[in-house]
Amino acid sequence: LVRLMKRSDVSEIINACDAGREGELIFRYIMAYSRVSKPVRRLWMQSMTNQSILEAFKNLRSDTAMLPLADAALCRSESDWLVGINCTRAQTLVARRSGGEGVYSVGRVQTPTLAILVNREREILDFVPKDFWTLQAVFGAPEGSYRGKWFRAGEGRDQERFDTEAEARELAARLAGLPGQVRSVTGKTEKKKPELLYDLTTLQKEANKRFGFTAEHTLAVAQDLYEAKLLSYPRTNSRHLTKADEAKAAGWLKALAQGQLGELKPFLEELRGRWPAKLDKRFVDDGQVEDHSALVPTETPAQGLSGDRLKVYELVARRFLAAYFPERVEAKTAVITVIAEETFKTNGTVVKELGWSAVDPPHARPRKEKKPKEADPDAEEPEADEPEEEAGTLPPLARKQAVEVKDLLPKAGKTTPPKRMSEADLLAAMQGAGRELDDDELKGAMKDRGLGTPATRAGIIETLLKRGYLARKRNILQPTDKGMALITGLKAESLTSPQMTGAWEARLERMRRGEDTREAFMGDVKGFVAELVGQIRASSPAAAPRPVTGPVVGACPSCGGSLHLRTWEGRSYVRCGGDGCRV
Repeated sequence: LVRLMKRSDVSEIINACDAGREGELIFRYIMAYSRVSKPVRRLWMQSMTNQSILEAFKNLRSDTAMLPLADAALCRSESDWLVGINCTRAQTLVARRSGGEGVYSVGRVQTPTLAILVNREREILDFVPKDFWTLQAVFGAPEGSYRGKWFRAGEGRDQERFDTEAEARELAARLAGLPGQVRSVTGKTEKKKPELLYDLTTLQKEANKRFGFTAEHTLAVAQDLYEAKLLSYPRTNSRHLTKADEAKAAGWLKALAQGQLGELKPFLEELRGRWPAKLDKRFVDDGQVEDHSALVPTETPAQGLSGDRLKVYELVARRFLAAYFPERVEAKTAVITVIAEETFKTNGTVVKELGWSAVDPPHARPRKEKKPKEADPDAEEPEADEPEEEAGTLPPLARKQAVEVKDLLPKAGKTTPPKRMSEADLLAAMQGAGRELDDDELKGAMKDRGLGTPATRAGIIETLLKRGYLARKRNILQPTDKGMALITGLKAESLTSPQMTGAWEARLERMRRGEDTREAFMGDVKGFVAELVGQIRASSPAAAPRPVTGPVVGACPSCGGSLHLRTWEGRSYVRCGGDGCRV
């Protein structure tokens, strides 16, 4: 690159690095290394298709306009290095005095990420399971039976459990042989809009849930598809498109129709029959797109894809196509049944219209139709990414209808600790870090970032694994003893909280807008790092004095103790053996 930039026939440099803060940083490093001072203009591309590249060349930006972004990028890099190199050295020395071995790496992003997993592990280790019992009733109606779970309405949360088995059995015995009556039947229809398009983090989460892919692997596959001109730029933190993108969407749909995903052809034919179809305004918002738009297929038809490349491409293609389809419609029914004033509740859900979820099924592709199952009184409302096969149906019921009580079943249970995190769970936690911050500006700064960026989160997780802080067990991430020891022993709270990241991101955003300066920011960072090192040093245990050995060659002029002759790496020196003397 340096040789090319210094050629006499080259009069101008085009910065065509990634359109974002980190891409700008790479370019500035290259320019500093080359010491070339030729005029610069900025190529700002959203994807690698021919059309996007040509449009970007028609609208080259001035280098002057990019200087605030460059300042923010350099400040981010240098401040992270200052925190990492200083706090890592300090914490390593403290850990070694306490018997630790090796290097204890500390970083602005990796350490609070590790703290998320360590805090979860502490909750699991400190958890004390508690036995409880529930009472279920089997009711009979003319057109079928259903189950209900005992509850007692209370302030805030309903009581649904008994502390002892005797309580549950005593109530079952008291209600045995008594008739039941339907107190209420409440039905409502819920409409669920299509999911927003993928950004990199949501794609990584979905691929981890469905296929067990690591975040790093998903990014690598998406990058490969991007370089093959099949997907838009993958390192995006936006789930929206711009109005300019919307104008290109017909070409993306045409490519899907010409591509290898035969399962999508019926949906594309349906869409063609009602064309022109417009994307809902939920998906198109220029204000929600900072550097790159959401992940979408491009106008290049996919051919010959297989394995993991096909899986990732299909995820993106289905999510994009589903945005053109109507809402998913579910009928939800809640039944309250009474036996001698004791209440039992039953919830049932039936999907009336698949809508968009026929194109992009939640969490799994559609399965073969099964016979409706008896309603599960314990089933909670399914989340968007949970399979719907567990939803039950109910027989026709009416208010004040008499029902037979077929059985009363006390059921033992035990409280369980929180689950350990999968990579998808950790990515979600990193993305949402900072939501609990009180300061609105800090919260706003982290709204679309969290801990790390879409491009760096996979690398952060891999770094924690390589440095021995985490272990990957199947799809679960678990902190090691070393990881637990670091977070437990680290007394500088700023390093384990997203608070520092929020504060920095807020200032870097102001710098990008020209409202803050690089000099002021870096001055504050250096003072802050000195404060962090002081906090770490203050937690260090006193080092045990080491006895000084070697031939005595005289008396110390400072304390009068013995001076010992010592040799280290071929060089000789004398050292005082007096307690606490540094001569």
